[in-house]
Amino acid sequence: MVSILMVKCKMLMRNPWMFIVLTVAMIGFAFLVGANFSGKVKVPVFTQLSDSDTNELIEQLNTSNAFEYIVMDEDEALEQVVSNETALAVQLADEEAKMVLTSEGGNTSLVYYELLTAYQTLERNATILEAAESFGIDRVSLEERLNNLQDYNIFTIETQGFQAKDSPMYDSRLQGVFGFSLFFVIYTIAFNVVSILTEKKEGVWDRMILSPVRKWEMYVGNLLYSFMLGYLQVLLVFCVFKFGLDFNFYGSFLKTVVILIPYVFSIVAISILVAGIVKDMTQFNVVMPLISVSMAMLGGAYWPLEIVSSKLILLMSKFVPLTYGMEALKGATIYGQDWVTLLYPMGMMTLMGVVFIGVGIRLFDRKA
Repeated sequence: MVSILMVKCKMLMRNPWMFIVLTVAMIGFAFLVGANFSGKVKVPVFTQLSDSDTNELIEQLNTSNAFEYIVMDEDEALEQVVSNETALAVQLADEEAKMVLTSEGGNTSLVYYELLTAYQTLERNATILEAAESFGIDRVSLEERLNNLQDYNIFTIETQGFQAKDSPMYDSRLQGVFGFSLFFVIYTIAFNVVSILTEKKEGVWDRMILSPVRKWEMYVGNLLYSFMLGYLQVLLVFCVFKFGLDFNFYGSFLKTVVILIPYVFSIVAISILVAGIVKDMTQFNVVMPLISVSMAMLGGAYWPLEIVSSKLILLMSKFVPLTYGMEALKGATIYGQDWVTLLYPMGMMTLMGVVFIGVGIRLFDRKA
C-alpha cells in the first residue's frame, strides 16, 4: 500500500499541471463570484479637486457600510448614468458636491447625507488645524487626534440587528468559496480514482497480484491517494481565502477543515461507484461530468438552496452529498452551529460514502 502511494506521488510530481490548473480555477471562480455579489452599492465619482483632496474625501466616504465610491473619468461616470448601469454619479468640487441622477431613488438621500457628512468633517478638521497653528500646537499630533475622535465620544451607541426565526442567512463570498471548491474537487478526485480502471484494463493489476501486494492494499492505496489529493486541494484553497485574502470564516475555520473529511470521502466513493458501472474510460469521461454538474446544481454549489422553492428539487438534493457538505460548511460558519448539530450532515456524507464505496468495489471486482 505504501509503495502504491509513493508511486502515485512521484507521478504527481512529474506531471502536476492538472492539479495546479484545477486549484487555480477553484480560487479564480470563487473569488470572482464573491466579488461580483458585494454587499455595497458602487457609486461612480469624478472630481475637480487635487489628488490629495480627492483621496482624503474618498477615504472618508468609503467608511460607508452601504456604498463604495469609485473614482473614474467624467465621461465614463456619466456614461454609466446614461446607460442605466448606475442610478447616480457624484462630482466632487471645492466645498461642494453635485449628484447626477437619472431619477430620484431611495439611495439619493443616503448618498447626499454621506457627502454632507464627509464635507463637514473635512471642513471642521481644516478649521481646527488653522486655529491650532496660531497657538503653536503641533499639527501632526493634532491630526492624529482628529482622526480618532470616536475614541473620545461622550455617548456610546450600540447597534443591533434582528432577524426572523429560521430565516436564511447569506454570505456571497463564502457561498462562492464553498460551492466552487466542492464542485471542482470532484474532478480532481474522480480522474484519479478512474486510474484504477485504466490500470486494470492494461493488465497492471494482474501483474501486481503476483507481487506481495494484496488486493485490498491495491484498493486502499489508490483510493487513499485520491482522498489525500482531493483533501489537500480543498484545504489549500480554503487557506488561500482565509490567510491570503482574509475572508471571514466566522471563527470556524478548523471546523470547516474537519467537515471536508467526510465530504471528500463521499466523492471518492461516488467515483469508484461510477468506475464500477461504466465499461471504459470513454463512458466515464461522459458520465462523470454530468454527475458532477448535476450534483452542483442540486446541492447548492451555484446558488443557495434557500432560494429554491421546488419541492422536487429539494427532495432530490437530499440524495446528493454536496448538499450536506454545503449545509455543514455554512452551518459551521454563517450560522455558528455546534458539533452536535453538524453531526447530522457529516453523518449523512459518511453513510453515503460507506454505501457507495461498498457497492462500487463489488461492481468493480466483477469486471473482466
